[in-house]
Amino acid sequence: DVYLEVASPVSIVRTNVIPMDLNGKFETTAILLNKKSSSSTVTASIKVYEASINQNNIQSEFAKEIIGNEVSVTGTVQNTIVVDNQNTAVWKTDLTLTNPKLWNPKQPNLYVAKITITENGNVVDEYYTQFGIRIVGTTKGKFTLNDRIMFLPGVARHEEHPLYGRSVPKDIIFSDLNTVKGLNAIYLRTAHYPNHPYTYLIADRLGLAIMEEIPVYWFDTPESFNIQNNLRHIHQQMFREMVFKDYNRPSVIMWSTSNECKEEAGRLDYHNVIKQDYKTNYNDGRLLTQSAAADRPGPIDPTMSPLDVAGWTMYFGIFHKFNAPSPRLEEAFGGTFAFLNNAKTANHDKPIIATEFGYWSSENGSTTNEQSNLLTQTFNAFKLHTPYNIYGDANPNGFLMGATWWCVFDWYQYKSNGYQTMGLISMDRQTEKPVAANLRSTYLPYASKDGLSVSVEENQTEKLPTEFRLEQNYPNPFNPGTTIQYTIPSVETRRGESLQHVILKVYDMLGREVATLVNEVQPAGIHHSPFSILHSELPSGIYFYKLTTDKYSLTKKMLLLK
Repeated sequence: DVYLEVASPVSIVRTNVIPMDLNGKFETTAILLNKKSSSSTVTASIKVYEASINQNNIQSEFAKEIIGNEVSVTGTVQNTIVVDNQNTAVWKTDLTLTNPKLWNPKQPNLYVAKITITENGNVVDEYYTQFGIRIVGTTKGKFTLNDRIMFLPGVARHEEHPLYGRSVPKDIIFSDLNTVKGLNAIYLRTAHYPNHPYTYLIADRLGLAIMEEIPVYWFDTPESFNIQNNLRHIHQQMFREMVFKDYNRPSVIMWSTSNECKEEAGRLDYHNVIKQDYKTNYNDGRLLTQSAAADRPGPIDPTMSPLDVAGWTMYFGIFHKFNAPSPRLEEAFGGTFAFLNNAKTANHDKPIIATEFGYWSSENGSTTNEQSNLLTQTFNAFKLHTPYNIYGDANPNGFLMGATWWCVFDWYQYKSNGYQTMGLISMDRQTEKPVAANLRSTYLPYASKDGLSVSVEENQTEKLPTEFRLEQNYPNPFNPGTTIQYTIPSVETRRGESLQHVILKVYDMLGREVATLVNEVQPAGIHHSPFSILHSELPSGIYFYKLTTDKYSLTKKMLLLK
């Protein structure tokens, strides 16, 4: 898109909004420009409105069109400013919303700030900006949003379309982001480059947390970083432009510096410069991260040290090998699980995010089953490191803040005549592959959760179970479904503290195995496993369920009544 801006000689260039706390305090900075040959004395004022978003205005790119009722704010909302000729002036004021409504993916509450300047009693310019109140941070190596520990199931999206190429129309951007939400993803990585500004306006409104990145990718040699770090500095300028482009977007929670760069010394220098510049000159409260490759150099990566979140693409069994001499799909679980353990040891004070995982379906669809299985195996490893399980029970060892399936749609590749088939959905935006349904159901338990309050998580962590227990299933008798609850104690095992291999099986009266409900490594805590006889021909009668771990074994009986 090309925009032509027409402004009066004295105008508002931009207004920055930074949320300061969860009580509604936010910092507002208005930048005024005077193009006249003489100075001007203007009166600047601020009003804040609750956004009122509906089907008629949700796609508008203008914040003015989503204004609802004016809300009460405290602080200095008006000021007289002298703007010298051919110069700028800055007005910074701290304001506080009364009874603020916070932004989060489930409730993306928004506000609109209106800044007006008058000269001699006449309105000379008005500026509207959409913003939200939300705070991101880390605590004890876990990611927090609004003081709640969160796990973000997500996908990535290339800004690309088979008909429009890289110039994607706004109506398709809107449709694409609705598709993302429909997959139960609450987080989106906007590929390796900043997207159209409209993408982030809509992410604000739909409730999608965003990781935004600049196109510094595959810098594999010292020369590539040396040119940028010491001569051109284009990467630093791109980073600044990205931040200021989307400064007021509450959806953006992370700024990413690079993608899959191999060179370490130059990358570390670059990260240190970015961190110093960002934290000192234009810190907006977001988290800094990168998307390194899990095998370049590996879980011990010194370039993570300046960043708030340690991020890696994780393609174990595909591009990254584990125990086998070369990558094998059956090692997706083991490779991912082991890498995350080692990465946490090396980055004990940081959350970790899987910035990519996935597999292709092939242009002829010959590997759709492998694609879906890869999702299952890799996410089974992720589940052991999430801060809470699908039932919302805290995992004291859970440090994984998010997972990113690469990618939501298939896309054309510049380096070949074909197209990349790692998408959940074909390029037509209509044809879902089997992996899409798998991902939707896998993500649902996490997308529906509100996270854990920091205090609750700490309390649960302090009270890790010390007793192995297998509870009576409920309901009992049952038909068609029941739930089995069990408790894994905190013990030291060969897999590490509190991690044990858990097997839960169901048997009939003759000792024949009926079902395997659980067969995986699990952390200490309370776990639940559903059992259903739907789509089976099991007769009424007594059944036994047996729980086995590295050190314990218990059996109970249950009654099926048809």
